[in-house]
Amino acid sequence: MSDIGELENYLEEFCSENPEIYNHKLIDEPDFRERWQVVAAAQFNYQFDGKELSLAIGLDSSFPHNLPHLFLIPWDQLGFIPHIEHDGWICYAQKEGLVLNSEVPLAILNEAIERAITILYEGSNRENKSDFVDEFESYWLRQENIKKYSSFLTLSEEIEVVYTGEKSEGNSFLFKKENNIDDFLNNQSKRNFTTVSALYVPLDKNNVIPPKYGSNWDIQQIRDIVWSNLTERKRKQLSNKLSKKKLKNIERLFISIPRNKQGQSLIGFEFQYSSIEHPLLEKGKVNKIIPLGVNRYDKQFITSRSGEAHKVSRNKVLLVGCGSIGGYIGFELARAGIARMTLVDYDSMSIENVYRHSLGKNTFGKNKAEALKEVLEDKIPYLKIESYNGKIEELINNDINLEDFDLAIFAIGEPSVELYLNRIITKNDINTKAIFTWVESHGIGGHALLTNNSNSGCFRCLFKYVELDNKQEFYNRASFAAPGQTFFKSIDGCGNTFTPYSALSALNTASLATKLAINTFRNNVEGNPLRSWKGDKKEFINSGFELSNRYNQTEEGLFENRYAYIDHTCSICDGD
Repeated sequence: MSDIGELENYLEEFCSENPEIYNHKLIDEPDFRERWQVVAAAQFNYQFDGKELSLAIGLDSSFPHNLPHLFLIPWDQLGFIPHIEHDGWICYAQKEGLVLNSEVPLAILNEAIERAITILYEGSNRENKSDFVDEFESYWLRQENIKKYSSFLTLSEEIEVVYTGEKSEGNSFLFKKENNIDDFLNNQSKRNFTTVSALYVPLDKNNVIPPKYGSNWDIQQIRDIVWSNLTERKRKQLSNKLSKKKLKNIERLFISIPRNKQGQSLIGFEFQYSSIEHPLLEKGKVNKIIPLGVNRYDKQFITSRSGEAHKVSRNKVLLVGCGSIGGYIGFELARAGIARMTLVDYDSMSIENVYRHSLGKNTFGKNKAEALKEVLEDKIPYLKIESYNGKIEELINNDINLEDFDLAIFAIGEPSVELYLNRIITKNDINTKAIFTWVESHGIGGHALLTNNSNSGCFRCLFKYVELDNKQEFYNRASFAAPGQTFFKSIDGCGNTFTPYSALSALNTASLATKLAINTFRNNVEGNPLRSWKGDKKEFINSGFELSNRYNQTEEGLFENRYAYIDHTCSICDGD
């Protein structure tokens, strides 16, 4: 933390040594002090493109670990240009990913002024005019007396009737169908609002600049913006809709504006009037216009930060096993955009699960599948989840049909059951792809095997008989542990045994399986690979256990040999 004297010294030195700056002075009570937590500030003149600009620079107590704040005073010296706030604050840099060298504070100040001047130059010469379009909603929401809506409307390219919902406590909603809200809340909503129709008009062009600070569009400006940014086809369509529309004393209009980079901005208007024609028509009379702002909650918008989540949202997944690995997989799939899941587990949450499970102590005593469904639906919108309390081998072909799913993920930790499921899928020509995933003792690693993505390679291919002490052991060749070892521990006797590993090991394995699943949906996986991650061997060795030769492979070697497990004499997949 820097004190005010130190910050003022930085400002004095910066202004004195910069030849473009003159008439500088420290200011005690700048208008922007409270909003930006400015502790020290200076105002100065700057020769810019043949003009004299009045600028200010402010430092908060965290400088030089934080960027300085630069201001254009007044904000409209260069007209209405992008990246200038109503108090003159210049948005010249994005903090995300920015690294500051706090050892050279003057260099930070000089870099800041150079970037700010670049923003002003581009704005005054209309070089960044398109930025208005890409950041339209942020300007729009700064209008006074704006009314805000929570929107569950998926933006289309066609003009259509939509609906607003008004709650008595003041909450307002925008949607195409009322079940749009149900979908967001995973069918947990309570509808107690009044529904009124509105009109949605998607503009085809974006020759639109937001209103200046402190001003609003009048009805003629709104008409000009709407009609001039539509194609001829849509103008005819809109005229036809308006001529047939039964008018009310209040009409609401929402328009979407295409951005230059990606997506659309959504804004709206409430017209209060008494007229025989709609306000968008020339004879329509308007008494009052209220700007409408929109906070978007539609799936199209909220999944945009999750990469290509929308591309996998229609895939249907069966997740069998909702324990430590399966619980994390459920969360990772939902966050990746998988909306349709069926969860299966016969076990219940108990106290010994709490430190390596995604579910918490408030789910104790609940079936793991049912509890995971409940928690996922509480945290993540637009999910369609079914849960089954039972064993998968008993549910198949009764309650559950494997053919109904694009992918089945088995995180059971019971190889005998998984071998049975592998045989059903492979031998019965079921089209559903499958991932078998498991974690190893003491954090030495975890595995995920994709099957049924091609004919060659299956879960059974992993197992071979090895001879130990004149006995035959059925051994999983993917294992990082040498054969002939037992890792189960018991807390309170035979009824409560478990394999020791940490939550981090479960999470790493879940991440491995989820990435394999998502890449499979995106058609980025060839054949049936075995993917593995390696952990630290120290605890495993210190516990008296032996590693397999496979553990000695490098991470690169494990990847390169991801198909080496395939048994070309396998009795299940035939090893083709």
